[in-house]
Amino acid sequence: IAFGRDCRSPTTGTTLPVTEWEAGSHQEVAWYVGANHAGGYSYRLCKIPAGGITHLTEECFQQNQLDFVGHTHWVNYGIDRKTGHRTEVPALQTREGTFPHGSMWRVNPLLPHMEEGGSDDYGHGHIIDIVKVPADLDTGDYVLSFRWDSKCSPQVWSSCANVRIV
Repeated sequence: IAFGRDCRSPTTGTTLPVTEWEAGSHQEVAWYVGANHAGGYSYRLCKIPAGGITHLTEECFQQNQLDFVGHTHWVNYGIDRKTGHRTEVPALQTREGTFPHGSMWRVNPLLPHMEEGGSDDYGHGHIIDIVKVPADLDTGDYVLSFRWDSKCSPQVWSSCANVRIV
């Protein structure tokens, strides 16, 4: 957990949760869309350097883009949040015109409520994907980065989690 303008100010005295992933495995990841800005997203990994999380760099994350598995993902729409129901939807994904070159990106499948066909009930919710953890990763502690480049505004949103590759 980190705070500050660029999330590089770690909390102290807190035991942070760490999720263990096996190298070469497929893992479920999810993110929540509240204020829907449309756009595309990706997941990336960076091994925590000897200097700690304050020494993580965007360049490190760019070198370790994760691939999505399959051609579908699931949505737990806002209207379904109490039941937990997931709707399987086709994923629009690409490697063309992406940065870093050849990285895999997916389109946010939720239509913002202000766009044609969008609604409050279906314009927000959890988006669930499966990603492939590279088999050639060294074991150790990593940070998983989620990056969302919005379409409706010139913004990039991100969040992170601690992952131990075993």
